[in-house]
Amino acid sequence: MGNQKLRWTEEEEEALKAGVAKHGTGKWKNILADPEFNRKLILRSNVDLKDKWRNLCVTVEQGSGANRTPNGQASTSRVLPPRTKDNVNDKHSSSSRRAKNAPPTAKPRLCFTAKEVEDAAKTIAKHVAEAETSLLLQLKL
Repeated sequence: MGNQKLRWTEEEEEALKAGVAKHGTGKWKNILADPEFNRKLILRSNVDLKDKWRNLCVTVEQGSGANRTPNGQASTSRVLPPRTKDNVNDKHSSSSRRAKNAPPTAKPRLCFTAKEVEDAAKTIAKHVAEAETSLLLQLKL
């Protein structure tokens, strides 16, 4: 299975691109099973391949405006602008702003009042007495 922290080498990226060119997008298990690529991608899972391919495809050619996949073929999928550290930080800071500006929520109650405890004790005592009476009646029969 793939290792999340392992950086992709140039050789692995090239094998992935060649595998997609040969087998097509979405055929990750076929790419891993192909003897031409499995030695280079031995440490990767099909999910690793899918994620890396998605990240490789998140580029937009400058100037021409044409959407291209990493192997140069036209892409029919939606291509997103490249992610930058600022984009990621903006996303998190906007969500934290929403949390700060959100109306206060009711705090959960951590204890009961003395009257609530007394009422609960009476109710429990009543149910215990009923259960004892019922049990005694069953034993006498």
